[in-house]
Amino acid sequence: MSAAVVSGAAAVMVQAHPEWTNDQVKWALMGSAQQLGTSDPTTGAFTPYPGQGAGEIDVHAALTRSGSTGFANQGLTISPLLAGPNGATTYTTSSTTSSWKTSSWKTSLWKTSSWK
Repeated sequence: MSAAVVSGAAAVMVQAHPEWTNDQVKWALMGSAQQLGTSDPTTGAFTPYPGQGAGEIDVHAALTRSGSTGFANQGLTISPLLAGPNGATTYTTSSTTSSWKTSSWKTSLWKTSSWK
């Protein structure tokens, strides 16, 4: 369900800021997210819940933030499957042999699957 919520939030962000790149939309959503967790009553130390990523998105905070926009993926290494000549991003060199037309859940088994 979270994928549907985040994609809807991203759509709202792109509608409000069509000049932003996907990376800038991601940065705004991640930067305005609220960490969820618990606070120790004696020390006040906050412990975030594990596995929550950036936290719970807050579209209103992302839309009303001020200042310049950053880039969420800056400094991350791109997948070698997407790196083309001279380090340019290309989506034409990546390929897959999978086909939804020939796939079937009935005949699929996790133990025999592999991600090559």
